[in-house]
Order: sequence, then structure tokens, then C-alpha cells
Amino acid sequence: MSAVWTIRYATVAPGDPYHARLIDMPRHRVERHTHHDFVELMYVLEDGGVHVLDEQPERMVRDTLYLLHPGEAHSVHTDDELSYVNVAVPVATWGSLLDVSGMSGSVGGKVHVRAPGVAEAFTDLVRSGERDPAGLDLLSFASVVLPLFAGHAATATLPDWLREACAGFDRERDRWSEGVSLLLALAAVSHGHLDRSMRRFLGLTPSQWVERRRMRLARQLLVGTSDSISTVALRCGYGNVTYFSRRFAMMHGVPPRDYRDRSRKVGFSRSR
Repeated sequence: MSAVWTIRYATVAPGDPYHARLIDMPRHRVERHTHHDFVELMYVLEDGGVHVLDEQPERMVRDTLYLLHPGEAHSVHTDDELSYVNVAVPVATWGSLLDVSGMSGSVGGKVHVRAPGVAEAFTDLVRSGERDPAGLDLLSFASVVLPLFAGHAATATLPDWLREACAGFDRERDRWSEGVSLLLALAAVSHGHLDRSMRRFLGLTPSQWVERRRMRLARQLLVGTSDSISTVALRCGYGNVTYFSRRFAMMHGVPPRDYRDRSRKVGFSRSR
């Protein structure tokens, strides 16, 4: 397996709400890499080139849209012509977009969809980014792109008992400090069975799933309320605000306070 290098958003577009670039050249190569704190969208404008995700090569076909999350290693190469748009969005901003669209927690990893008819949205974002990347341009872009992922709900194929346990967990927020123990009680299965099932259907361990639900609520509270960071931590089931802040920064690339500040710059407001 080849080496992987990690890219941080600060080295791509420090301070900007997004970064968009048109790749249109022969003999193009991007070595195997992953992202630390941003998601990447790749939209193929013309057939050509090979995209390798987790060591699995795939021909790049016109109108294909790839969504790549932090930690997903990939590369691109071609000896012929290659034309695609690459968009990078900080994890903090992407999470807020999913939250306000009602899609948080439903878009899994390693997503690629056929998306004819949206090339203009990508090329418009490139042009806007060349002038002055603005949050409103990203919101307009997201209104076109996010619905394309609506058919990739991670819970679509869950067995009934697991779906009900996950829904029950969301309803029992006042018990979130119990973590996986609460999920186990609601599922009424062994830890091993829960772990195998969640890995199979969601691609996550129980503890990873619980943390994602907590972080989803944290994002909503940071953007939509004026609650202190310690209050947000408690409402999300964390008894230690320092640990919460550390875990939040590891998942989003920025601490909670910076996430709140960046979300305001993109155009999300908080309630009074």
C-alpha cells in the first residue's frame, strides 16, 4: 500500500468558507492523500482519468459526483485529458449545511452518485471563488448539491430493531451521558450483536455512532443557541467540558468556539 499524505484546510484556503478549482489538463496526477478537517466534492465534467479510493480504481465518468470525508484516502491520475471540479468545504461548515438541511447523520462515507445537469452549479462556484469566496455562494451551491445525496440515507436498510433503538436514543437526550449503555438497553441485544450490526449497516461501531449523534447536537446548539460551551457539553452527554472540546476539535478540525464563529461568518445565525 502506498504512503498517504494528509492535507489540512488551512493550507488550501485559510479563512475562506470554501475552495473551488477547475482541473482541466492532460497527464494530471494527485498522489494518494486524505483530508484532516474538510470534505471534498469532485464533479467529473468529461470522461477520462482514474479515481482510486481505498486502493480500488474506478474510471472517472462524466456527471459523476464523489463526496469524500476526512480519513478517506484517494488519488487521481490520467495520461490523457481530464476535466473535473474540485470543491473543499471545512468540516465545520459542511456539518452546519447538513444540520439545516435535515440531512445530518444520513449521508454516509464513500458516496458517489450520477448527477447530470449540475455542472453549472460547480463551474459557477469556481468563478465565484476566483472573485471572492462568499458564504452566500456556498449556500446557493449547497441547495443544488445536497438533494443529490438524499437517496443515500444511512438508515434506509436498517433492521427494525436497530432503527427503533437509534430513534429511541435520539428521543432520550436527557440520558445521553449513559452513552453506548443506553443504546444497548434500547436495542435489547448483546454488545457483540449490536457492534456487528452497526458495523454492517452503518459502517460505525456503537461508540462512534453515539459520538456522531452527540456531535450533531453539539453543532446545532453551537449554531442555534447562545449556550455556553460547558452547557453544550452537558446537553450532549459530556460531563467534562475539556474532554468534549478535545473530541469536538478532533472531529471538526476546530474547537467548539471557533466552530461557532465560523458558522456565523458563513451565514448561520443563533437564536437569542
